[in-house]
Amino acid sequence: MPDSPLTVISQNLKVSGTLETDGDIQIDGSVEGDIRCAKISIGQSGRVKGSIIADSLTIHGLTDGKLEARSISISASAQVSGDIVHESVAIEPGARIEGNFTRMKGAGSGKRPEVLQLTNEIKTTSTYGLDATGDL
Repeated sequence: MPDSPLTVISQNLKVSGTLETDGDIQIDGSVEGDIRCAKISIGQSGRVKGSIIADSLTIHGLTDGKLEARSISISASAQVSGDIVHESVAIEPGARIEGNFTRMKGAGSGKRPEVLQLTNEIKTTSTYGLDATGDL
């Protein structure tokens, strides 16, 4: 099966509604609504308000909503608000994150998933590569 073309939401574009594709999405503009795709990258100017379900998720911009992906990468410029369900996650120092992390490991096995709740009290946890200054 040939690769699906990349869908780009450019910086000056605002989209409201559900986005669903088997392909990849690059968001440099603004989306208000839920997104389901194979791979998504949110640029520094990108804004998403809604849930995201993907195989791979890279965030440089702002998200507000539940994130669910096998692989999640959160850059230093990212601002994330919402719960995060992941198999693997990488967070650069300086990223701002507010929400609960739930690991997919053991899903369907009857075991409860491991959960880490990020709060002001544990912001300096180095487990997820957070900024040791106390800033998320």
